[in-house]
Amino acid sequence: MPTLFIAAMYSYIYCRTKQSSNITLSNVAARNHKRDLEVLHNIMILLGTYVVGGTPTLLYFITRIQVFYQIGIAFMPLAVAIEKTVTILLNREIRTHIGYTAAALAHRTPNYRELAIKILKDSIERMLTIKVWGYIDYYWKNAPTFPDPVCFENIMYRGHLLQLLTHYESISGDFTYDIDGFYFIWDKYGDPITKIHYTTTYLAYVIYRQMNEESSAGVTCEPGWVYTICQNHPHLALRLYDIVRDGKTNFSRISSKWKDFLTKHALEDIPLYKND
Repeated sequence: MPTLFIAAMYSYIYCRTKQSSNITLSNVAARNHKRDLEVLHNIMILLGTYVVGGTPTLLYFITRIQVFYQIGIAFMPLAVAIEKTVTILLNREIRTHIGYTAAALAHRTPNYRELAIKILKDSIERMLTIKVWGYIDYYWKNAPTFPDPVCFENIMYRGHLLQLLTHYESISGDFTYDIDGFYFIWDKYGDPITKIHYTTTYLAYVIYRQMNEESSAGVTCEPGWVYTICQNHPHLALRLYDIVRDGKTNFSRISSKWKDFLTKHALEDIPLYKND
């Protein structure tokens, strides 16, 4: 069934892509067309891995030869592992969890942190490329802060970025990103090149500022949507920012506002937490 579903999805997107390839596209349509091509590529890999893993199992159901069943059982986890690995390698948006894994690795091998530091730095540099955050025109093209990707909403991206930055500072002792700063460079669709300068401290401040302005301290990932789990990364990052600076800052105090809101509103429909 998964293979049939994937094959049907492939056919649908292939038809869409083929139809749009013969006409002149607007910027938005061109972006969607490119996205379809990327999805098509990943689906081809997914389909191939499931066919490899599913064929022996299918042969077992047809022939009832036990060896096919054993091969299928052995191949399916391998096929899924291949699919996950290839998806990570092909996906243009960096998996920030690679950076978090590197941070954990540094604490496991405190006498050899160079590799973890390099992975963290590479993750940060990748996060700063427009390939990762260039989606903002889909949501915030008309926002007055556009094309700044971290000044307004978009809390998942900027929370991840700040957490990577603070992990890097805490493990390496290198404060280059806070002293010299870094740039977001917008240069899509022939628009004038826009360079936006930030430092770790200023990024922490703009996150704190919007949290403080919101009645709940919750900030949206997408317009109109505040996801609880997305708030974890900025709150953890603000806490680590304060720790790295020996408590001279207190951005993390905003976390109590968010926690109070959740305690009062998010749990009110759970019988265990009802006041009455």
